[in-house]
Order: sequence, then structure tokens, then C-alpha cells
Amino acid sequence: MESLSTQSGNLGTPSAMSPAPATQHERVLVLDVLRGIALLGILMVNMGDFQLLRSPIGGYIEAPNRVEYWLASLVQILFDGKFYPIFSLLFGVGLALQIARLEARGRPATGIMVRRLLVLLVMGALHAIFIWRGDILFVYALIGLLALLFQRCQPRTLLWWSGGLWLSLFLCCTVPCAGYGLLVSGTQSAEMENILAEMEQETLKDREAYLTESYLEVLPKRVRDWGYVLASLLIAFPEILMLFLLGIYFSKIGLFTEPWAHARVLRWMLVGLPIGLLASFMYNSSLWASTLNGNWGALFIALAVYVSLTWLQAMGYVALLLMVWERWAWFRALLTPLAYAGRMALTNYLMQSVVCTMIFYGYGLELAKNATVAQGIALTFGIYLAQVILSALWLRGFQYGPMEWLWRVLTYGRWIPIRS
Repeated sequence: MESLSTQSGNLGTPSAMSPAPATQHERVLVLDVLRGIALLGILMVNMGDFQLLRSPIGGYIEAPNRVEYWLASLVQILFDGKFYPIFSLLFGVGLALQIARLEARGRPATGIMVRRLLVLLVMGALHAIFIWRGDILFVYALIGLLALLFQRCQPRTLLWWSGGLWLSLFLCCTVPCAGYGLLVSGTQSAEMENILAEMEQETLKDREAYLTESYLEVLPKRVRDWGYVLASLLIAFPEILMLFLLGIYFSKIGLFTEPWAHARVLRWMLVGLPIGLLASFMYNSSLWASTLNGNWGALFIALAVYVSLTWLQAMGYVALLLMVWERWAWFRALLTPLAYAGRMALTNYLMQSVVCTMIFYGYGLELAKNATVAQGIALTFGIYLAQVILSALWLRGFQYGPMEWLWRVLTYGRWIPIRS
């Protein structure tokens, strides 16, 4: 994921034409902290899939008790669908900063960035095929290649394109989804019941396979499941590209280097927080209620609103962090250690997949057999804390995380020192 490890920083005057790492003066600390926070959010959401608890219609398999229900609802409302938009935004920011930094050094930025994204594309495919079906790197690399076409656009042009992409999402996804929901609202749909029953059976078969089959036996299933994930992500294509372009826009206006110079932008972003929370609450309530009363129309209407507006909640999170970051020194000190994880975000993202699949799948510890939402939340914080600590220790002696270093070496086609 480009946003997971792209160097970020204020552009100083480089002393060499080589692809040297960004210095501490070039890095923007708040971007690394945001990446670190997004890593936690991504793991919290992905944990349900690692545990094989995800329902085929979204959310979690029916919670067995009230505590599990409330925990699952909190994850759904506060995390689900909120942190991949932040990564998408950071992808665009990192893309723009990397290009500007290369151009300032007199390097052929477009060619290098194309190679960089193609390397990421291969990494994403290998991750999806051999480790975990839910990879996002492959899709980010593909859409990132398209986003390169917008690197020369003026800020206002980027905003117009972003608005157009949101409108396409609204017309092509939200309107049909809401229309179908209104059509069947208040009725019991036998056809929908049959479709969902088949999906449920397929989900249970997949769960059994991941719990009982060996690594080599489950490999073809993972490839097939990755194909389903790619197909589903096509629906999110306009939203992801929109967020990439917003990230490029924010980079061009300097939002992350001088937040309060753009107070109006921050206020508009903050308005998205209550809007997104309301959309998420509506969707979560309809999701659980539809499993009880079979009113799928209300679920489709809530899903339509959720798809259109939930990314605004992510923008609200970013604005709130920037506002508090600028005002409260104690808050900056509290969150600064998370920047270590953010600087090694690609490595940490991939390691989350390795560790969690080995914990939950049948060729590992098989903990998915008795998985609970509470267990997943506890493991999320435990794994993330370990990653922050290990990242801090690693960066004492090295300039990059292991995968960040490999990405750079493959991009430039030559050996690059890794030690500090």
C-alpha cells in the first residue's frame, strides 16, 4: 500500500541525486502518526475476517450474547469502512510528496513512480495468493497508476474530479441500491432469503475449509476468494480514486504541514464526522435488524446511505486529529510513539496477515474454532502494541522497515544501505 510506506515530508534542498531516505527534518511527523493509527483501525476491521466471523452480508455473524453484540456494533460503527479511506487519503498524500521530492532532486519522477507501483502490484498479488485473501495493496497499486495522470492538476481541478467521482459512486451504486430497498421495503422477499441462505452456506463451507485444510489444500480457495474480493472492490473504485485525489489536493495546499492555515478546510472535514457516524449507526442497526425480521429493504436503503457517506467519518477523524495535534502538546507526546509503526506500515500490514492467519487458521493454532469479538479486540490491541514496540526497536538501527527497504531496492534496481 503506497500510503502504508511512502516517504512523507517537507521538501528541503537535497544534497544528492540518489534516492536517499527522507531525513527527520523532511518527514512530517503527523503523517507517520496517522499511518500508525490507521494500522490499528485496519487490523481491528480485518480481525473479523481473520477470525472467520464475517457475515456474507457485512458485519459479523450473529452475536451469541448482548456483550458480543455491543462490541461488534462498536467495531462496525467506529472502525469498519473508516480506516481504508484514511489509508487511501494518505496514499494520495504520499504519492504527491514522493513525486515532488524526486523532481526536486532532478529525478524522472513518473518513471520511478510507475516502477514503484508495479513492484507494489506484485507484492499485493503475492500477499493475496500466499498469505491472505483480503489484500488491498494490489488494488491500490492499480488505481495509483491511474492517479499518476492527475499529478499535474491544479488543486481546484482535483476537487472537481473528486466531486465527479463521488457523483459517479452515488449514481451507479447508491441510487440503484436505495431504489431496490424502497421497492422491497416492508415486504418479505423469498428470493432474497434464498440468496442469503446460499451465501451463508458458502460462508460456512469456507470457514470449515480454512479451519481444517492444510496450507497447500487451502491455496486454491484463497486464490478464488481473492477474485471475489477484487470484484467487490470494483464497486469501491470511484471512492478510492476520489480519496487518492483528495490526498494529492491536501498535499498541494499543505494541509498536513500547516493545518491551521487551512482552518476552513478542517472545519468542513469535521462536519463529516457526525454525518458519517449517523450513516454508520443506521447501517449497523439495519444490518442486525434484517437478520431478525427479514426486512431487507431497510437494509439496502441504509447500505446506500452508508456507501455514500461513511468516508466522511474518516475525514472527520483526520480533521479532529490535526486540530488537537496542533493545540495540545501532551496529545502530540502521547501519540508520537505511534509514528514508529507508521514509518514501517507496509511491513506491519503484511506481518498482521502472517501472524493472524497463523493464529486462527487450521494450519496454525486454529483459534478461529472458538473465536469471539471480544477476543479479536483484545488480540488487536496486543498485536498492535507489539508492533509499535518492535518498530521502535528496529528503527534504532535501520533506516527502513524490511519490506520498505525491499520495495525501494526493487524500485531502483540497485543495492541501497538499510542501516542508519
